[in-house]
Amino acid sequence: TDNTGVEGVDAVIPAGQTRTFSDVVGTFLGTGGTGAIRITAPETVVAASRTFNTSEDGTFGQFIPGMAMSHAINPGGEVRLNGLAGNDSFRTNLGFANASDSSATLSVDLIAADGSVIGHINAALQPWGWLQLNKVFETAGTDNVEAASATVRNVSADAKVFAYASVVDASTGDPTFVSETSTGTSGSDLWVAASAHADGVGQSVWRTDLWLSNTTESEVTATIDLLEKGQANTVPASSDIAIPAGENLLLGDVLDTAFQFNGTAALRIALDGEATVTSRTFNQAADGTFGQFIPGMAEEASVGQGETAILIQLRNNEQFRTNIGFVNMGSETVSVHAEYFSSDGTLLNAKDYFIKSFSYFQDGSALPEGSEVEGAFAHLTTSTAGGRFLAYASVVDNGSDDPVFMPAQVLAE
Repeated sequence: TDNTGVEGVDAVIPAGQTRTFSDVVGTFLGTGGTGAIRITAPETVVAASRTFNTSEDGTFGQFIPGMAMSHAINPGGEVRLNGLAGNDSFRTNLGFANASDSSATLSVDLIAADGSVIGHINAALQPWGWLQLNKVFETAGTDNVEAASATVRNVSADAKVFAYASVVDASTGDPTFVSETSTGTSGSDLWVAASAHADGVGQSVWRTDLWLSNTTESEVTATIDLLEKGQANTVPASSDIAIPAGENLLLGDVLDTAFQFNGTAALRIALDGEATVTSRTFNQAADGTFGQFIPGMAEEASVGQGETAILIQLRNNEQFRTNIGFVNMGSETVSVHAEYFSSDGTLLNAKDYFIKSFSYFQDGSALPEGSEVEGAFAHLTTSTAGGRFLAYASVVDNGSDDPVFMPAQVLAE
């Protein structure tokens, strides 16, 4: 569809506040169907969403961030989407949004774990158009692939586009939104802010699968360090994994298979060449999985002295609970000051955290018990000179135990 003539709907968001638009397509935009949403504003805004299914036990969905134009694929550019699958357990959908007033053309290669191309897709988008292709591996004639990926090339003359994948559990219908992730190199580590091999609240059982993707023509060795919760990890347990040239590796239940570790931790991945890292942490239920996409993040995603990061879309009520997590990226203890606000900007709580060297910490009580908040947000800062940290929120449906992972965003000065 050519969406050039679509009229927008205005929303007023007072300074220092947030607004939640439940079922935004139907109730706020007054329409139905599927598509992308474009947001423009005269001042800096941060946007995020959760698209979900409903069941008798609760909801299960995927976090979809608001993405700035700087993350669009320029003409002639490409992105790689990793951690895809098409088999009896999972199906993969690919989606594209044209962020321009001219037509866009895309060329997509579907890639198996061994690096071979197993399918090709040509896609065309009209101005401001959106397209989602469902069950792409099945359509390509392959029905038993895991640790797959897709390379999306923008072959348009002028248009800029966004690309994503949605990997859906075939049993539960739970989707996981997959976007482009940072590339790590020698001397530039990647960090997975949370992982688990542990029992959680209620009947939840948490596991983490890790994908390593090497797009180069040489073997790359990844050294995975286990950064345990609440302790200094100056000499962490580590595991060396060789990634063959051009291949993707899946390390299922990585904390158990690589470390024989029971608990929760962050992961630091050092590389001797170029590679990308993605993960999915999920609740293993009797009838399938409910999970969240956690990318390998580079230092550019971290927060340092003089910067403020924000977490939005926080919830604490009968239906949802919120966990807040931090990873110290340095060898000295880093202090983190967190202020938690309701949607109207009222201060709910203020806490100081002291995260030990190369440590990980998760707080399940950052939002006060009984606060009954929707659309809450947090500001995060550090006074530690030279210190840097990663932060995230994991919002979990109390009925289904389905989580969504939301990384903190550093606010522009």
